[in-house]
Amino acid sequence: LCVMAIIVIGELAQATKEGFGPVALPFSQMLCSVLSSSLIAQSVKPKAISAVGDIALAMGAQFAVNPQLLGTVMPILLQAAQVVSRPPSDLDDWEQVDFLVEMRMSLVEAFTCIIQGASENHQALSDLSSSIPVILSFIKSIVSLSNIDAEVMLCDSLIKAVIGILGDTASAYGSTPIAAQLKEP
Repeated sequence: LCVMAIIVIGELAQATKEGFGPVALPFSQMLCSVLSSSLIAQSVKPKAISAVGDIALAMGAQFAVNPQLLGTVMPILLQAAQVVSRPPSDLDDWEQVDFLVEMRMSLVEAFTCIIQGASENHQALSDLSSSIPVILSFIKSIVSLSNIDAEVMLCDSLIKAVIGILGDTASAYGSTPIAAQLKEP
């Protein structure tokens, strides 16, 4: 039931686009509380992250230029990225490995949606720029996890999503110092 409600939030955002703005903050706060709650099943958390991405993409630059919205969502997403950037404690625990891969995928997709939405507006890109180094660090950690066990830690869709976010970041930030960070190993 909780997953269905979260999916509906994402669908509503996609259907109403910028019209979702007046209700974006309370829904985003609710989704962030799902992410930070230890009472919510792990399987729900990637869906909450995806819904945040849906909201960001639907609202476009309006999402990133809203300091309350960006200030609510980015710290939680960045914290989640730091947590799931570590390798699993047990590679034989397929449930844990699958959860981590799904979380990484959801985070990459959400960050991509936020960057794509912000790319429509110079101010939005500026407001988002302080988060980009942490996002890029997260992406590097995903790639470095392939040294542990590429078959387990990376799936084709995650590889494609990582390439996509790097391209979107380069496109959005052009020849700025942020784009130069993409050239770093």
